[in-house]
Order: sequence, then structure tokens, then C-alpha cells
Amino acid sequence: MTSQFSIRKLHSDDWALLKELRLESLRLHPNFFYPSKDETKFTEEEWRGRVSNAYSASFGLFDSSQMIGLTAVVREGADPQSSRAHFVSSYLREAYRRRGLSKLFFEARLQWAREQKNIRTIILEHRDDNEASKRAQAKYNFKLISALDFTWPDGQVRPSLLYEMEI
Repeated sequence: MTSQFSIRKLHSDDWALLKELRLESLRLHPNFFYPSKDETKFTEEEWRGRVSNAYSASFGLFDSSQMIGLTAVVREGADPQSSRAHFVSSYLREAYRRRGLSKLFFEARLQWAREQKNIRTIILEHRDDNEASKRAQAKYNFKLISALDFTWPDGQVRPSLLYEMEI
């Protein structure tokens, strides 16, 4: 089923690919994505820095040579020594959804986290009505630890569900 698809860690030279899909996700889905900064104003240097730092990994999902999805894992507090990491920014273009491709996102991020040797806990968070995220994380050993109301970029106040998984 996924033989034409590949996932790989993005590098500094992939900054424009990351920028394109990240801004697309923010524009098309303000109900699910919450930027920590105004990413529309990022410079090339800031995008390059996002994919080449020591405390995170961004992954691109490709259909042949076209990037169709992205995801990332970030050490908590942007601390290279943190034993906790967050799965963030998963986005898949609509034409590719409901094909089981989120498994590739989870496997790539888990592999990266395990390679770091000292990451012990994975954190995942999503809006309560994000059914795709609910289905994807349910296939792994995540445990719901909290649900807090949050004002999302689309103006709605809805719970954000926070999960943990020990690795």
C-alpha cells in the first residue's frame, strides 16, 4: 500500500519544502494548528534553522519526489538533554489522507527519539475534535493525561488533549 511513499529527515536545503507545507497547514487548518510564532515572517535562515537544530527533527513524506506531508519531533524546552520529546506539526495533504500514512510519521519520529538514547517520554497533543489524530495515536500506547480548554486560531474554545507514552 505505501510502496510509492517514502519518509526522510529534512535537512537545511529542504527549508523551502518545509515552509510550503507548514504555511499551507496553518492557512488551511487554523482549527488544528497553533503556531508559536508568526511563521509567515520567517526568513530563509529561520526556516533552515528549524530543520537543522540539535533538539528536533522534521520529516517529509514524499510521493515519489513531491513532498505531501510533514511531521516533527522536538525535545521539550528545546533542550538537547531533555528526556521528554513532543510529536508536533503532523500534516498530510488532503488527497493522501485515510491511507494509513500516519504510521510512517509515527515510526520515523519514534526511531529518531529512540536513537537519542536519553528520551524516555513522548508527548502528543491535539484538539479534541481532531478525529484523524485520535485514530492515529490510538494505535500506539499513548495515555490521556489531561484535557484543558484552549482558544484556537479559528476562535473556538475547545479542549486540547494531552497524551504521554513511555519508550
